[in-house]
Amino acid sequence: MSWTRGQAAEVDRAKKAGFPLETSCPTGKRTFSSRNRAKRQLKKLQKRRATEGRKFMEQDIYPCRHCHGWHTTSQTQ
Repeated sequence: MSWTRGQAAEVDRAKKAGFPLETSCPTGKRTFSSRNRAKRQLKKLQKRRATEGRKFMEQDIYPCRHCHGWHTTSQTQ
């Protein structure tokens, strides 16, 4: 998944404005400030869920329009 130019510009503006990333989002989801951090968390979650034997598992990451950060999702994109 990649950012559009507009999305990337929004994230840059939010970071420069000091928007608190990796805290919370109006959607209530956990927010990650970068794609790499979200990917690392996704891998950890997948490993833990597999160890627990769960079928429901996070599958991907995506950029958020509301908080300008990244979230994990159980839906394939």
